[in-house]
Amino acid sequence: MNFGKRLQKAIHDLGISQSELARRLGVKAQSVNGWCNSNILPRADILDRLQSATGYPLYWFFLDETEADTIPAITLEKKRQPQSAQEQKLLEQFELLPTDDEREKIIKLIELRLQELDDVATAYLKKRKIIPSNE
Repeated sequence: MNFGKRLQKAIHDLGISQSELARRLGVKAQSVNGWCNSNILPRADILDRLQSATGYPLYWFFLDETEADTIPAITLEKKRQPQSAQEQKLLEQFELLPTDDEREKIIKLIELRLQELDDVATAYLKKRKIIPSNE
């Protein structure tokens, strides 16, 4: 099995589209289509990102069918599962964001909100003299 066929198998097994893989890798969907349907390989920097984008180790994409039969089945990295409906909803909405820049903005907003909450808690504890004031 060549790289393109292995990539198609990974896309199929993950239940994603070529466009989704392209988004995860930061490339155009046409590039992913080219890798799947021709003997073109991605650049080295993209190959480096392939494992985190798919959960498959890089070497898996270069195994042929006979090699794949002689090694144990590859399992996807275990990913943390959402623990609540709210967490699941947040994850689903986050994954719908169209770009990494948009995702970074959301992460920054969450970090800012957490810092605000920490500041309020610290101010309260200082006011109640539960923790010493730095004044």
